[in-house]
Amino acid sequence: LLTLDQIHDGTVVRRRRGSVLRLDREGGALVVQLGDRRLRMPSRLEPAMGVIAGRQEFDVGALAAELDERSRLVLVRRLVREGLLEVAVG
Repeated sequence: LLTLDQIHDGTVVRRRRGSVLRLDREGGALVVQLGDRRLRMPSRLEPAMGVIAGRQEFDVGALAAELDERSRLVLVRRLVREGLLEVAVG
């Protein structure tokens, strides 16, 4: 398995089986509901999170239209740590 710092634009990730993802707006922030926890994010991440919500599997580079390279790597790594995404192996 890749460590988080090895994730790059070509890494394929997928939604973890049984994961819950709900997007809400609260004030000026995006609230991402992941089952038992909520993450508050800047509203500028809403388009990227919409892509993630709409796909079961994708490569990190698929978020390039919404985020620069550093931002998409930070976001995907965070979502892997939070348990929403996992690196697709095999």
